[in-house]
Amino acid sequence: MAEKTINEISRDARMLFTKGSEAAQRDNLDYAIDLFNQVLEKEPEFFECRKSLRSVQFKKRAPPARDFQEDVEWRRLLAADCQGTNRPAHQSRQRARLAEQV
Repeated sequence: MAEKTINEISRDARMLFTKGSEAAQRDNLDYAIDLFNQVLEKEPEFFECRKSLRSVQFKKRAPPARDFQEDVEWRRLLAADCQGTNRPAHQSRQRARLAEQV
């Protein structure tokens, strides 16, 4: 089966693919996956759509990025734990709060 480019697929499939790409850019991942699947039902040899679908599926499975400041604080507290230092009680509470966020 030969791969098709966007110019070789039907107009309906092209419109669905465009909508799916826009949904993916807005992080509306479930909707984008649904639209890409609709395109592939009509045009299974449309390689760019398969790539986009896999990309969105991967993005959906990825863990959410933590805030940079939270990451810095988490690493600082982890380093203190590894050194075996006696940390004040507020650091223990702070560490527990950060662990809940992860």
